[in-house]
Amino acid sequence: MDRHQPESLSDGSTACHNDEHKKPLKPSKLLLTTLYFGAFLGTTDESFVLITSHHIAQDLGQASSAFWLITGYNLGYSIALPIYGRIYEILGQLKAFLLAYVLYAVGAAVMGSAKPLPVAILGRLLAGLGGAGMVDLASVALNGMTSIIDPHALPF
Repeated sequence: MDRHQPESLSDGSTACHNDEHKKPLKPSKLLLTTLYFGAFLGTTDESFVLITSHHIAQDLGQASSAFWLITGYNLGYSIALPIYGRIYEILGQLKAFLLAYVLYAVGAAVMGSAKPLPVAILGRLLAGLGGAGMVDLASVALNGMTSIIDPHALPF
């Protein structure tokens, strides 16, 4: 089959076999630092807000609804986690990473600049959508960079 011809998938969509945009990323110290930092932020974000959520909600005038700040992130994370595999297949590794980082950054900016609590919760939801990709795609990328045959492929 021609690698550039679309193929019909079982769900009715089509996929192109042009795998140039799906090449594994080459390991470098900057790339690995970015992957590790993104995975760190994605996994520890909930802990950061858990500690400060009551104060944030109190400053926004709704201390009794502080739990929604944590729930918003968890909800976004849970929604996006199974979807990132498909996003990776469609967009490729680099664009999927960029999408995750942009969603996380936009969510953090919305959360940080929110005046009413519902806007802060929306920011947490967006951050969760990005955080899932930052963690999930980092493990996929690291797995693709190394192999069992060559465990010393990483640059340090």
